[in-house]
Amino acid sequence: MPALTEPWRKYDILIVDDEPSVIRTISKILSAQGFKVTTAGSAEEGLQLLKTLPAKLIVSDQKMPGGMSGTQFLLRVKEEYPHVVRMILSAYTESEHILEAMHEARTYYYMSKPWEDHDLIRHVTQALKHYHAEALEREHNEKMTAAFIQSEKMATLSIYGTSIAHNIRNMMLPSVANNDVIRQDLTEIYSIQDIEERNALLEKYAEEMFEALDSSDRAVSDVNELVETILSFYRADQKESQLYDLLPQVETAIKFEKMRRKLDQITTHFETKGQDFTIEALKGFVNSNIVEFLKNAGDAIADKCKRAGEKVKGNIWVTLEDTKHDRLGDVIRITFKDDGCGIPAEIQKEIFAPMFTTKAAVGTGFGLYAVAKMVEQHKGTIEVNSKVGEGTEFILTLPKRQNGKVVFDVNRD
Repeated sequence: MPALTEPWRKYDILIVDDEPSVIRTISKILSAQGFKVTTAGSAEEGLQLLKTLPAKLIVSDQKMPGGMSGTQFLLRVKEEYPHVVRMILSAYTESEHILEAMHEARTYYYMSKPWEDHDLIRHVTQALKHYHAEALEREHNEKMTAAFIQSEKMATLSIYGTSIAHNIRNMMLPSVANNDVIRQDLTEIYSIQDIEERNALLEKYAEEMFEALDSSDRAVSDVNELVETILSFYRADQKESQLYDLLPQVETAIKFEKMRRKLDQITTHFETKGQDFTIEALKGFVNSNIVEFLKNAGDAIADKCKRAGEKVKGNIWVTLEDTKHDRLGDVIRITFKDDGCGIPAEIQKEIFAPMFTTKAAVGTGFGLYAVAKMVEQHKGTIEVNSKVGEGTEFILTLPKRQNGKVVFDVNRD
C-alpha cells in the first residue's frame, strides 16, 4: 500500500450510489489503498452528509432513486461546495450524459461502469492531487491578498500621516507655550534675592502656573486620545470579527479626511437614519475601507477642480443607515456620495479588480479591490452609481450579524 504520508490521502471521499454492492466494492478497493471513504445511498443522503463531512472528492452514480440525477446532485454540490472535486461513475456511456455532466456540473472525470480497479484508483488519486494543488494555490493567493490589503491599509494611513502629524503638532502648541510661561515665571521668581519678595511673586504667579499645567495636561490628553483612536481605528493585527458601534468610527473617518484636506473647501454632510449601528465585523478592515471611500471622494472632487483650474471645493454626503435587506436581513447601509469628476461607464465594472487604478502616479490599484474583498468576506453588497462630471455614489450594505466569526489574520503563517 502507498505511503500514508502523501498529503492527498488525508482527504475524505464521498461515494454516492444506490447499489449496495457497488458501494461495498468501491469502499473496499479505495480503503485498501489508504483512502478515507464515506458512502451514501442517494443524492439526498449525500447532501445531508456533506453538512458535516469535509469531503474533497465526490464520486456519484448518474442514475439514482429520488428524482435527482448524478448531474443534478453534483450541480448542487458545485453551488454549495465549489472547491470539491466531482466525478461521475455510471453505466450510461452516451455522449449526451457525459456532456451534461461535464458542462453543467463541471465534473472532473466521467468513468464508465464496469470499471477496472487500477483505473478507479488512478483517477481518484489524480482527482485528489488536483484538489491538493488547487488548495495550495488558493492558500497562496489568500496570503498574497492579505499582504496586498495590509499594504493598502498602511498606504492609506501614510497618506494621512502628514496631516495627522501636523494636527498633533498643533495640539501640542499649548503645552509648549505653557512650558515657556512657567519657565519665564520661575526664572523671574528665582532672580529675586529677597525671600519675602520672592514669595510674594511666587504667590502672584502660582495661579497662572497651575492654569498652564492644567492646559498642558489637556493638550497631552488630546494627543493621547488621537493616538489611541488611530491605533484602535486601524487594528492591523485583528484576527476575527467583533461587535462594535460603527457610528463613532464613521465620525472619526470623516475627521481624518478633514485633516487631510484642511486647506480645501470640501464640505462633508453626515446623516444618520435609525438608532442601532452595532455591527459584527473586522473592525480595522471595515474602518480602513470607510477611509478609502472618503479619500476617493475627496480626490475625485480635487481632480474635477484641477481640470477646471479652480480652487478645490465641493461636497461629500455620507449616510449611515440602520435598515433591513430582503436577502441579508438586518443590515447597516453606508452611502458615500460626492460631486467630483465621476467614473466613466466603460470602467465602472473594472474598479474593483486588483491592480486597477486611475491614479497612475500615486495609486496602488488595491484600494477598491480591498473594499470588494471586505464586502465579500462579510457577505455584503456594494453598488456604484456614477456620471462623468457630476459625481459618484457608492452604497455599501453589510449584515449586522455574521453566521460565525469572520477571520482575516494578515499575520497568519
